[in-house]
Amino acid sequence: GLDIARPVGSTVAIFSHMRNNAQSIIDGHVNCVMQYGADLLVMGTEDGVSMFNTAQGTWRHAGRGLVVLDVCRSPDGRILAATYGNGVCEIGLDGQVRQAYSVAGGVLRDDHVYRMVYDREGNLWMGALYGPLAVKTAAGVRYFDLHSVFVMKLLADGSVAVGTTRGLFRVRLGDARPQELHYVPRGAAAANRYVTDLCEAPDGLLWIATDGCGVHIHDPRTGRTTQITTRQGLPSNSVGSIVRDNAGCFWLGTERGLAFVDPRRPGRVVNVSYCYGL
Repeated sequence: GLDIARPVGSTVAIFSHMRNNAQSIIDGHVNCVMQYGADLLVMGTEDGVSMFNTAQGTWRHAGRGLVVLDVCRSPDGRILAATYGNGVCEIGLDGQVRQAYSVAGGVLRDDHVYRMVYDREGNLWMGALYGPLAVKTAAGVRYFDLHSVFVMKLLADGSVAVGTTRGLFRVRLGDARPQELHYVPRGAAAANRYVTDLCEAPDGLLWIATDGCGVHIHDPRTGRTTQITTRQGLPSNSVGSIVRDNAGCFWLGTERGLAFVDPRRPGRVVNVSYCYGL
């Protein structure tokens, strides 16, 4: 047959759970990853948080038994973990865990927290499965009637984009109610309002990942939307994550592998899964 040599500038590392080995990731089901400083990777799993020191090559684990769905860094450097059923916990670099926000503490109305984000004023936004979206401010707590929150991103204009299983919304703390962004093109043969992730481009366009209809590229100013699906080469129309790299390309994680799109050629999707078996 034919072998293809594809030179790359870096190698791929796979973090796998190894039974009875504390110097491996604590669980094989990883829900989120965050870079903390120059040398620390924080990974939220189905059995707590694993912290990997890339300089030393060592692991530290915390919060065994917690199902961690999201992690974020507070403005003062704390690590917060959103959990399924235990609210929001603070994870110390020494492995100590304490509950920060919960129903019992009077801040949340549901302890099944999926996503968190800090806005420019340092307010913490916490999206839950069953309860309303909670915003912790210095003055107290504000609630918005948004449930089943799956993703939240701070936008360039200071508002927060909230993706749910029922659509995409834009919210400001002073708003009376959230504003829905109708990103599904008119006359579309298929529509899916289940937003799994989103990314804002420098030109203001929102790249919206959905669970079944690929990626929608939406312009909030004009309301116009284009769509990327398997017809353009996407490995699957169920897209779980999307991120923009330093070169301006968008990387899409799907249920059938990894791909990327150059925004200058949005009609062409490059599938890279075959390179590493992703």
